[in-house]
Amino acid sequence: MAGPVSRTITVALLRFSPTVIEAPAGSTLTVTMNNTDFMVPHDLGLGGNRTPTCPGPCTPSITFTVPRGSTILTCTLHADMTVTVNGR
Repeated sequence: MAGPVSRTITVALLRFSPTVIEAPAGSTLTVTMNNTDFMVPHDLGLGGNRTPTCPGPCTPSITFTVPRGSTILTCTLHADMTVTVNGR
């Protein structure tokens, strides 16, 4: 079983960066969304496990167990904003 892992995703100009992150499958991953888009709301998550929607600047986090393979995290307000989590 892998230990806890943390990653930060920055939001700027309606884009996530990086758009791909890796973590060991089975690890507990905390992803912090650093929203730098001034007064533009964003969230980040998978299904019902989401950060709160917040206008920037803000830094909410979510925590989940990384599955094996690829998982897509999304912003519910901007469908083209995604982050791929590769569980290896």
